[in-house]
Amino acid sequence: MTFTAPDEDHLQDIAVALRRAQSFAEGMNRQRYLEDELIQAAVQYQLMVAGEAVKRLSVEFRRTHPDVNWSAIAGMRDVLIHAYHRVSSTEVWHALESIPPVLEYIEALLEPHRD
Repeated sequence: MTFTAPDEDHLQDIAVALRRAQSFAEGMNRQRYLEDELIQAAVQYQLMVAGEAVKRLSVEFRRTHPDVNWSAIAGMRDVLIHAYHRVSSTEVWHALESIPPVLEYIEALLEPHRD
């Protein structure tokens, strides 16, 4: 499927943010992640960026790509920004664990558009 330039830009932003979140927690297990507030903050920021970029994807694009739970990514952003007082580091860890298949899907979409 072809997509618009803005959607491609937003997908690039999502991919970069998800890669960064993964790299920040690389080699960590759940316990070590839960003990490191700096890494938690860095991961949360990248998830906020990814969620904001998801919100900027066109409705048509999201509708034609239902294999990704776009609303969950955007919802995590909303929790991290608006309900920061009740953010569960364990939930964020689970979100972090769910990145690989999402990132793989997005990168496959972007691959034909690479220079």
